[in-house]
Amino acid sequence: MNDNLMRALNDEMSKRMSQLSGQLGDAERKLKLEQEMQRELAPYRVSSPKYGIVGNSRYAVKLRKQIVAASHDEERKPVLIFGEPGLHKFNIATLIHFGSKYGRYPLVTLDCTRLDARATVLFGRRGKKGLLQKVPEQGTIILTNVHKALPEVLDLLSVHLGAISYDKSIDDLEYDVENLSDQEERRFQSSPRIVMTAEMRVPILDSCVTAIQVPPLRVRAKDIRAIVEFHLRVSARDKGLGSISLTPQAMRRLESGKFPNNISELEASIDRAVAQSRQGKSNDGDATDVMELGEEVFWFASGSQVDQFRADVLKPLPLFRKFLRSMFWPREINFKFTVYVYAAIVLYLFFGPQDRDHNFALNAFWCYWWPLSFIAYPFFGRVWCSICPFMIYGELVQKLRLDSGATLMKWPKEFLDQWGYLFLTSLFTGILIWEEVWDLPQHAYLSSSLLLLITAGAMIGSFFYERRVWCRYLCPIGGMNGLFAKMAATELRAVQGVCSAECSTYGCYKGGPAVPPEGMASTGCPLYSHPAQLTDNRNCVLCMECLKACPHSSVEFRIRIPGADLWNSSHKPIPEEIALAFILLGSVALHRLPVVLSDYGLSQYQDMIFSNNAYHIAASIFMLGFPGVTAFALDSLWRFASDITHTNQSPRLSFSSVDNSETAQAMQVLSRATASYQALEKDSLIVAPSKSFMSLGYGYLPLVWSSILAYYLELLLVEAGTIVQVAGSSVGIPEHYLPSISADASVVTFLQASTLLLGISSSLVLSRRIASQPW
Repeated sequence: MNDNLMRALNDEMSKRMSQLSGQLGDAERKLKLEQEMQRELAPYRVSSPKYGIVGNSRYAVKLRKQIVAASHDEERKPVLIFGEPGLHKFNIATLIHFGSKYGRYPLVTLDCTRLDARATVLFGRRGKKGLLQKVPEQGTIILTNVHKALPEVLDLLSVHLGAISYDKSIDDLEYDVENLSDQEERRFQSSPRIVMTAEMRVPILDSCVTAIQVPPLRVRAKDIRAIVEFHLRVSARDKGLGSISLTPQAMRRLESGKFPNNISELEASIDRAVAQSRQGKSNDGDATDVMELGEEVFWFASGSQVDQFRADVLKPLPLFRKFLRSMFWPREINFKFTVYVYAAIVLYLFFGPQDRDHNFALNAFWCYWWPLSFIAYPFFGRVWCSICPFMIYGELVQKLRLDSGATLMKWPKEFLDQWGYLFLTSLFTGILIWEEVWDLPQHAYLSSSLLLLITAGAMIGSFFYERRVWCRYLCPIGGMNGLFAKMAATELRAVQGVCSAECSTYGCYKGGPAVPPEGMASTGCPLYSHPAQLTDNRNCVLCMECLKACPHSSVEFRIRIPGADLWNSSHKPIPEEIALAFILLGSVALHRLPVVLSDYGLSQYQDMIFSNNAYHIAASIFMLGFPGVTAFALDSLWRFASDITHTNQSPRLSFSSVDNSETAQAMQVLSRATASYQALEKDSLIVAPSKSFMSLGYGYLPLVWSSILAYYLELLLVEAGTIVQVAGSSVGIPEHYLPSISADASVVTFLQASTLLLGISSSLVLSRRIASQPW
């Protein structure tokens, strides 16, 4: 019995030892696999985040909530974090991982710009495991620069993310899965979480990711102070200093900085200022050191070229600033002078002499107002709209309505954004045809009717809606003014940082009472534009309402490079604006239709066209549309030719390795010859523009402006000089008793040619700048 018991014990012990040996072997294998995995993941491992989201603005609060929601997402849905450079998007990605309950599991990163077309490092290939198989399913992979990934990689990634999010079959994936075991295949379908960073939204991934847009620093200007103070504390700790602070002037300068590279550039500016202030001192800090950084040590190394070469003219010209802030500009000009003079001109056009040789108002309208408006565009943009008589009567209508207790409606902004510019362009086209066919410049009552038509539009819009809805969306003259204002050498803007950090009333935008120290009572911007948010001059009439209302001296009237807005990345092309520009270019040829017909040997058709209104209208439409249709057709032909030449490139030749040395040498020579030929072929390709036709269309603006001005120069330099004689003749004074002045025909021709040459050269320069193409 003892023997049996001993045998049983020995058997049990042997069984236990065998089990322990097997468990120990399994543990050793798992440890070996874990060590191998750690060794393979070491080049990709990421440490914990440096800091959280600093600041208390609504943008920072919203971003924190998005990060928390993504961290606590039980489905661990893929996340795309996108925004401008320098926003620490990678740090946000690490916050999502370490803020989750899986924070102790591996976190790795991979730069998408280093992936091949099959993304082998990520997906693996032919038995070689990728990160998706190496990282545990509780871990996280951060993919950076997703917007720069190859199209093939984005296709694979979208399929993989779709499989995770919507339980698609692994058979739908395009990467190599033929040799995967069942366990490995299940591993693919429960792969680690993927968090991506990019500088823009990636449309192909929209349906299968949680998108988090990181707001740029310029809209988080309220957070700049908190970010600066936090970074100063970190810098003081790292450098062993007691404390680092900023003077109020230095803080104000940082709050008003542009920082195209956002938080990274702000931190670099601070580090540079600290280093500059410590020059000549020991590198070893003293915990008792107290450093105060002044304004003079802050300078911004990087910046948008569009923001360079701008200077505020109000600071060196305080009297000019005082004039613009006074009630004289433009209110007293409008309601104590223009309102009466305009009414007298309209009445005189109706009831006075009907031709331009005897009606001084008609002479002033066509020989002074039109050419002087075009001369003003490059210098003061849309300044005419600030003293425009049309809207003076609109404001009078609004005043009567408000005094009667009526409530004006808000703008239907979405509808007007979609259809307003189309209405404006169509109305302007109709006016040009009316001017040509019925010869408005030689018929005073028709010119008066044109003025009354535009005034009626302003009054009707003001009767129903608040502020200047007619001026912003519907006025044909305002649309033309806004178009040419984009190429002006001046602009009215506010410092975004000062507005966001210091202003809480926004009187410049919505109006309000006077605000100390210098803000005046205001009705707000008549076009509902905030000067800190303007991206071009189209919606600024230089009424200076914002300059008067601002209590923080944030509004600046700057000189700049003409047309600087047009090549800014924030400029959005408007198709109707491009159409209007080409229609205006066609109007120059339309005004000289008899000369055009004569030059092209079509003089025999003049009588038919000018004697029949229907033919005249048809010819007018053709002339107005010809420049735009021609330009669009040439652009389309260019792009089509580029596609054809790229499609027909010779295929690239590749040669497999061979054992024969002589054959290998011959193949190498042939490969070099092929590469040389393909390089020559590449140089001969037709390269299409990188920008759309709508963007490049703004390059024609200087040409359009110069063409119209050259046409009206003859009226300004010759006929305008007879206005005194014309005015005298209307009251019976003979012309020979009154002076007149006119330029010689050769002078007029020279100035017209010079104007056209300026416009053509400016269009060439502007077009190259918009296209971002070197000369």
